[in-house]
Amino acid sequence: MIDVKTAFLLWVIQANTLAILLLAIWLHGREQKHFLWFGLGFLLHASGLGLVGLRDQIPDALSIQVANAVSLLGFSLWAKGLAALDHRPAPRLVWLPPLVWLVGILVPVIRDEFALRVSLYHVGASIGFAMLAMIAARARFSTGRYRTFLTVTWGSQACAGLAYGIFVLFQRPASFADNLFGVWMGT
Repeated sequence: MIDVKTAFLLWVIQANTLAILLLAIWLHGREQKHFLWFGLGFLLHASGLGLVGLRDQIPDALSIQVANAVSLLGFSLWAKGLAALDHRPAPRLVWLPPLVWLVGILVPVIRDEFALRVSLYHVGASIGFAMLAMIAARARFSTGRYRTFLTVTWGSQACAGLAYGIFVLFQRPASFADNLFGVWMGT
């Protein structure tokens, strides 16, 4: 099994590759704003994950508080992109994933305990996935079959994230090394 830092590196490379491709597409067709929002979303998600991967090499404030907020901000931009693809305004709660993190991390007991931070991040990510699922469910782009696939996929990810957030609360890992399922569940 690969270690957590290698998993983060692979995740960052993949997300940055998508960001570069989507931003390059947007540069060639600037009227298609959804490519801009998707590209920026992947760029922020990758940047946040990269900062998390640098844990113990940079200050904790950057590798924890800032990193996770930036990563969750990616969900907000993906939601803006999905809404733009459907030629609709983004939902009012588009900024909720990073906002949940920022408010939660202000609580000292959450900020100071690894397991509570992991759970909080997964709550924010689950909100992001649920928001993407709701936008796709109401959308008119593509075919109904593909929209259903996106809705089910993102809905499943939202449920898995919430389940993992609860699992972490019971297991109480003290670090990534203690978190046996972290590589597979996105922490």
